[in-house]
Amino acid sequence: LILRYSTATTEEIRKLTPLFNLLNKCSTEHVQDAKTKEKWVSLVAIKLVHAPGASEPLAGLAAMRVAAGGAATAISGTDRYITIRPDPASDGISKHFCSLAELLETQTTRTDGDITATKVFSAKKLTAITTTAQSGAELEMCCVAGNGNDCGTGGSGTHLWIKGHKLFTEATQTKCQVQEIPIGTRTPVSLHTINTVHADSLKNAEESLHKLQSQPLSKTTECTSHSMANDSRLRRDVWTILLKQSPKSSFSIQENDQITTAIKAAYGNTPEEYDTGPKKKIEETKGTTNHDDTSAKLEIKGISDEKKLKAMLAVARTRSAAAKKRRPNTSHIIFPTKIQNQHPAKIKIKMNATKRINAHGKEQKKLLSAKLKVEKMK
Repeated sequence: LILRYSTATTEEIRKLTPLFNLLNKCSTEHVQDAKTKEKWVSLVAIKLVHAPGASEPLAGLAAMRVAAGGAATAISGTDRYITIRPDPASDGISKHFCSLAELLETQTTRTDGDITATKVFSAKKLTAITTTAQSGAELEMCCVAGNGNDCGTGGSGTHLWIKGHKLFTEATQTKCQVQEIPIGTRTPVSLHTINTVHADSLKNAEESLHKLQSQPLSKTTECTSHSMANDSRLRRDVWTILLKQSPKSSFSIQENDQITTAIKAAYGNTPEEYDTGPKKKIEETKGTTNHDDTSAKLEIKGISDEKKLKAMLAVARTRSAAAKKRRPNTSHIIFPTKIQNQHPAKIKIKMNATKRINAHGKEQKKLLSAKLKVEKMK
């Protein structure tokens, strides 16, 4: 649809449509695979920061998205898992460590920008750090102001990071989004918990997360007209769109040869011809994200912003709907075979048909045929 309202010609669009359908199918399968993994990684990450009996040990962290395909390591930044031991602080709260929720008496929440933070109070009424535009990085947590190898807040500007973490992706200009830490700067991290139950829970969750993140996404076949030449959907599309034949689900040997020849003719005989031909054409096709025809057009390959792509699709849909309203509807008119086969100069057709045929009733067909009066010209 975007291509239809772009700089591509009608013939180019017709040729590229089967390929677009194929690419869309491959993309959908890969995205679903990635989202499935992302879902499970997120669930385990939530377990990691919400150990049984704990309440918001790292406020807001559970809401952060985990990168589906991102490489992750154990929080320690090494092959070993995190060092966990009961918190030695006499009052059960250590300002510099993540103390989990059994000690917490009350919690209140407030919203600062896009972040809903949790203020945590212990029996000693520990006041959480306040997030301000100036301090930027400090999200209210029970784990604050760590030093050395301790878990703490840090970073600058609009980011929050947890030392040693490599589980989350950075979103530029998003306040307090967790930021990836370069491998070379990771340091071991010790999380201090209240008792061995919490320690074991966190350790198990960390091991599960590390194992899950180390499993690569299932590799899909590269989606091109050559690697996917036997894809049933592509072959059906080529048959109906490129060869302009009636739809069918199975083909004879001769028909399959026709389809194969058509695929090579449209998309290149070699992968190199595909890359420099239709693939290049798709990437360099320009569309607009604005309803104004005079607005600048953008190359599809240069669009990495999902919002721009959605805007481009919205423009294409609007224009498509407007074009359908302007186009006269002639689908209700029937031209009998006998008339179609006669020379137009020898016939005169008077048609009073104004309603679409009801496919379920033969009587309406007869009634419509009676209204078609044909007089041979003398």
